[in-house]
Amino acid sequence: LTGDVPFKADQAVQVALMHMRDDIPSVREINPMVPQSIENIIIRATAKNKGFRYKNAQEMLDDLKTCLRAERMNERKNVFSFPLEGDKTITIDQVKKTREDVSEKPIVKKVSKKRINPMWIVGPLVSLLVIAGIYFMLSISGIFTPKVTTINVPDIRGMDVTSAKNSLEQLELVLDTTNITYQLTDDTPKGKIISVTPEVNTEVEIGSSINVTVSSGIAAYMDDFVGKRLSEAKKELEKYPNVKIEIVEEESSDVSPGIIIRQELLTANMQFNPDVATDIRLVYSKYTTIEIPWEIVGMSIENATALLQQKGADVMLSVLDTSTMSEEERNNLQYGVVIQTTPAAGTPYTQEDGSNVVIYYY
Repeated sequence: LTGDVPFKADQAVQVALMHMRDDIPSVREINPMVPQSIENIIIRATAKNKGFRYKNAQEMLDDLKTCLRAERMNERKNVFSFPLEGDKTITIDQVKKTREDVSEKPIVKKVSKKRINPMWIVGPLVSLLVIAGIYFMLSISGIFTPKVTTINVPDIRGMDVTSAKNSLEQLELVLDTTNITYQLTDDTPKGKIISVTPEVNTEVEIGSSINVTVSSGIAAYMDDFVGKRLSEAKKELEKYPNVKIEIVEEESSDVSPGIIIRQELLTANMQFNPDVATDIRLVYSKYTTIEIPWEIVGMSIENATALLQQKGADVMLSVLDTSTMSEEERNNLQYGVVIQTTPAAGTPYTQEDGSNVVIYYY
């Protein structure tokens, strides 16, 4: 209870005399954390006068069972201020005085063998056993266990914020929920903790704040569309429904029409969150715009196709149906020449990926 023995001296005999002659030092003066109820048990168990001690072990046990109750923590200190002459332990001074009285009587000639009062040995031993028993019980109860002031940061990586907060509270640590950092990762699901500050296993004071970095989701990496056809880029971006495509055309003498010159906002290999709305800008070489020639109607299929292709248009041929016509009507038809086009002759046409000028003929 105090971290030390009650009496100290150079010789064991001196210690024994102090046990028999001196009052045991106050435990509470050395360790104020000891309740008064505990000190009272020590005072009673180590009283010099056995009349003040416990009558038996059961009586002491009953006292020990209730000594830690709240109502007994501040009870009055035991003070034994009156003697019980018939039952008190005989001290060395009293033994000496008795012998002197005997030696003054000349009629006593018988020399008896010196005897040591067993209480001189039993008393100190009982005191030490009592103190050891009390210390053992209080150690088990934890009342005098030194208060822990530091703790190692636990590994809360992989937990969600709520679970980590509860785990830290059990260790008297605080998760700073007002200062959480969110970060995209390659493999950690959204909402899971990926790092801790201070680092795991770092020794910190009880009550310290712990900061965490949480996954905002598994990242995607944008493809490189430069040099690809615009139609191909659009097709590939369909796998990211939250990515909004902004298309910008630009005149270029070096890049073929419909080919992407550069990409902006989300550049090649840039990390992004596919679950969040994101913009990408694709700048492509401007498509060719032509006017469908008036003279194309009536031209041979071969000459019309060559003319349109020379202007940069893709051509698709479509044969008109004659199954509902009479034989006379079919005989009057011009075969192998342009009957009409889509778009119509004389209108502008922009050549884009997948678009065509359709030539209709018999």
